[in-house]
Amino acid sequence: MKNLFTITLFSFLLTANLFGSDKPIETQYTQFYDVLPDVSSCNTGILKQSVIDEVLDKVNHIRSLHKLKPVTYDYSGQQMSMDGCLNMVASGKGGHIDDPATPCYTPGGGEARMKSNIEYGSGSDSPIKSIVGWLIDDHNADVEGQFKVGHRRALLNPFLTRFAFGRSDGTPVSGGFFSASLFLYQDYTDASSINNDLEFIAYPYEYYPPSYVNKSFFLSFNAIADKNNLWGNQNVDYSSATVDMKDESGKVMNVHSLGNDNEGWGSFPNNISWKVEGLADNIKYTVNVKNVIVNGTSKDFTYWFELTDVNHNQPPSAPTLQVPENFAQSVKVNNGFSWSLTQNTSRYHLQVAEDEAFTKLVINKSDLTDNSYLPNELDYESTYWWRVASMNDAGKSDWSEIFTFSTSTTVPDRPYLAGPANNTVVNTTTPTLYWTSSVGAETYSLQVSRDDTFEGFAVRYTKSNLTDTFDIIPVGRLNNETEYWWRVKALNGAGESIFTQSWKFNTGIPLPAPQIVGPADGSETNLTPTLSWNVVPGASSYNVQLANRSEFDQGFIVNELSWEDVTYNIPDDLLEDGTTYYWRVKANSTSGSGPFTETLSFTAKNGTSVFDELFADGIEIYPNPANESIFVGVKNSNVEIQKIIVRNLIGNELLRFDSDNISDGTYLNLSEIPAGFYYIQIISNHGIINEKFTIVR
Repeated sequence: MKNLFTITLFSFLLTANLFGSDKPIETQYTQFYDVLPDVSSCNTGILKQSVIDEVLDKVNHIRSLHKLKPVTYDYSGQQMSMDGCLNMVASGKGGHIDDPATPCYTPGGGEARMKSNIEYGSGSDSPIKSIVGWLIDDHNADVEGQFKVGHRRALLNPFLTRFAFGRSDGTPVSGGFFSASLFLYQDYTDASSINNDLEFIAYPYEYYPPSYVNKSFFLSFNAIADKNNLWGNQNVDYSSATVDMKDESGKVMNVHSLGNDNEGWGSFPNNISWKVEGLADNIKYTVNVKNVIVNGTSKDFTYWFELTDVNHNQPPSAPTLQVPENFAQSVKVNNGFSWSLTQNTSRYHLQVAEDEAFTKLVINKSDLTDNSYLPNELDYESTYWWRVASMNDAGKSDWSEIFTFSTSTTVPDRPYLAGPANNTVVNTTTPTLYWTSSVGAETYSLQVSRDDTFEGFAVRYTKSNLTDTFDIIPVGRLNNETEYWWRVKALNGAGESIFTQSWKFNTGIPLPAPQIVGPADGSETNLTPTLSWNVVPGASSYNVQLANRSEFDQGFIVNELSWEDVTYNIPDDLLEDGTTYYWRVKANSTSGSGPFTETLSFTAKNGTSVFDELFADGIEIYPNPANESIFVGVKNSNVEIQKIIVRNLIGNELLRFDSDNISDGTYLNLSEIPAGFYYIQIISNHGIINEKFTIVR
């Protein structure tokens, strides 16, 4: 396999005057130009527009025979194509050469010679015969004497989107007469151009003009392995492939001279070719190409062809309508029309009307070269009928079946951002973003960006098809203490609204995981234990989860999403005696959530745990509700209080009493604390307990 960047292209050599005219060869080419080329002044001349049009029509006619999408003409490549041809004529030498030392050289011309099909020599062929000559491709042996139909593969490349054509005729610096033509196609490929129904390109294919085939030369086949990447089609192996052919009577044809390659000609990068004895016109042949390894899998292909002019002297068949489907509803007003490619077709005629009789036409396009059309003529909330006919020089097909469809309502209103408020510090990397509902919206699309351009790599998170008016940013997308901008747009079948204004937030420092109080990891409890943890500053609630598997992957026994306390008493009849359970907790704020604690376990037993006994019988707190003071007492000599802390509901510390200030019975002065709800945290030699209490005035 050749390196993709070392591209070898073959040139087609002219050796004789093929016009069949008695006129001197120097006078026969003038019909192609508005301004004749002139080697002495290095003037490329100007091709007639009619020549360009004829070449484009011929290329697209050939491609239509293979059900390939039509291509367009690239006028930006016109001058470099003409420069390349004049350079060959001036030097009297063809080939894929980029040599600044040659006469009438330009960098563009040199580049064009390296990226094109080339025809050159002392004959003067017509532009149309040049195109057909590249298709037949029987004059392009490489330096090893092998024919690999590289020119043909360029014309029949399913990824090709456009091309440019060059031509020059005249007297070289060294004297005599020289002609050159050039088909510039490299760099003009795109996966969007491929017909997704195609699995291969075969030559010849189905009804095929005999004038496009040299019956004693190579037929060819190219498997399509990758419809998204041209060079992915090198992943085809023909080393064990076989080709057999039969005529319509069942006679086995003599197939010989098989050859294959996966080389990067700049056109289509896989090929198998063969010759066959005794081909004749107006006989149908069936071809089987077997044991082709495509992307590692063996595949067989079957197709047929018939060399005949009959079908090409008749109008094409009617196409099959594809999109929008018959009776489709809520179709976007800018939704594209598409239909099947039909063989031997140069143009399509599309009609869209407000009535089934097509007397009220809103679209009437009779010169479409592609099998699709993007409209701008449709209205919202309207019903239409549409049909298509295929055309060629012989005439027009019958109309296709008629389809009808209805367009959608107008695009939705613009939504508005709701929260977090602009310029907020959210203290989480997983904030919940809210916006208002939009009239007519079916879905929403959210963007979060590192700057307000929302371009390229600045966009850190995008989510579409949202049906709710909020979204939680996943873990790992945002960084701590970083500013982000966000915006939302609404969508429906008619289209999309403009984006909201962008708001900004700072992730700040996220909420930490709560500190577990108890029960301790791996401990034994009763069947109704109390799960307890410390207050997390800034938390408005907690998510408490309890399961019988440490992975939490088979459902929850408890999953309190917005628990507002720092203790959770497991209800009766949830736990079974002797069973081990797993639990964890995380803090929530209005903007998002912090991480879960590490997973802890306990084994439930029918009875009372040591931990519960100590705090049930060892410590007393009263009164609750309290007024000016609250009493904390010790009833069990095994319990030693080391510290008492009073916090508000968001975790801020209000009072602290250390062991030096604590006796067996201690009153805490609450007179400076306003009425409300609070936590009292008692730290002892046996652990920590958090109790909620109320101050009333």
